[in-house]
Amino acid sequence: MCAAWIREGELKMNVVYPDYYRDFRCIAGECPDTCCGGWKISIDDRTWKTYRRQKGDWGRKLRRSMDRENRSFLLEGGFCPFLDEEKLCGIQKRMGEKNLCRTCRDYPRHMEVYDGLKEVSLSLSCPEAARLILKREKPPALIKKEIPGEERTGKLLELLLEARGEMFGLLDDRSLPYGLGCGMALAIAHDMQSRLDRESLGEARRLLRYAVSEKARQEAEKKTAVFYGRPEERRQYMAAWMEVLGGLETISASWPERRVHCLSFLQDRSAYEKTHEKFLEYREKNRYVFANLMIYFLYVYFLGAVYDGNVYGKAKFAAVSCLAVQAMSEAVLAEKGELSEDDLIEAAYIYSREMEHSDNNLEGVEEILMKSGLFSMEKIFVCLFS
Repeated sequence: MCAAWIREGELKMNVVYPDYYRDFRCIAGECPDTCCGGWKISIDDRTWKTYRRQKGDWGRKLRRSMDRENRSFLLEGGFCPFLDEEKLCGIQKRMGEKNLCRTCRDYPRHMEVYDGLKEVSLSLSCPEAARLILKREKPPALIKKEIPGEERTGKLLELLLEARGEMFGLLDDRSLPYGLGCGMALAIAHDMQSRLDRESLGEARRLLRYAVSEKARQEAEKKTAVFYGRPEERRQYMAAWMEVLGGLETISASWPERRVHCLSFLQDRSAYEKTHEKFLEYREKNRYVFANLMIYFLYVYFLGAVYDGNVYGKAKFAAVSCLAVQAMSEAVLAEKGELSEDDLIEAAYIYSREMEHSDNNLEGVEEILMKSGLFSMEKIFVCLFS
């Protein structure tokens, strides 16, 4: 779909977004959580000046609530001081949406730019966005628009786009068990990494063509057979992972309790054994939800490898994040005896808030993923397949 304002012969660039992106509407006071607390709310320069110019008691309240040094709101009890009892924004009520700071206007919308490509997404950390992302039974489609700009799509970016598209295809393939689809996607990134380290894009592209062939699928089924039926190893690995996540910077007030709850479940062998088979049945029955989760993390992060070349690290992050959300959900299943879509969505957005809204956490986890033997491919495969 070509934007109407592009003139013939004018340079253009692509903007890509998932088809559910335009369906998002903030549900305000009906939201089970709030985006107005738990993290720093930055104020852009234009809005800062607007707030500083306000008169009377309202102006004084605004200025008292602004952190001059960090250009952000001073939180009260972890929440924005303008969040009212109905969980609505006092600034929007008083001054209108156009006078919200850019952070509040944009969230949960997010954009990344890769050369001549802009990709737009919704953040999983928003409960309503998480619902749109996870509850779609059909695979999300990516919509492309052309806008004025400089198109500079390099060969590496083209390869990453092709690889990510093939990964999406594996995850969307309902004939594949969920674990096999994820495992094959992770294996593609692993095998591509060695080719890219040798700066051989041609070899990486040939590998990619083979990796999605019927022969490769048959080989994957044979090779991964050894990872089934190892639930005790899986329990131990997942418990160790949740221990590692305890070292993260705390962003969400809900995170510490949920992590400890999950860890306690994973450390209880009896509870785990009673629950795990039931959870696997739930996962296969609701395969599309978990596939959507993996697709989300790959969509948001995989192309970042165009800057650091770490394709395997990006895919690992996606896989381990999905497993963490699964473990949190499994702990809820053990406690309640059943698992609803709302329970799964809650686990997803709590994890996302803790991980995705802290550069320290993102960078720290990616480093751990690449350096710690705890996150080897074999151990991830045990957790995917068992």
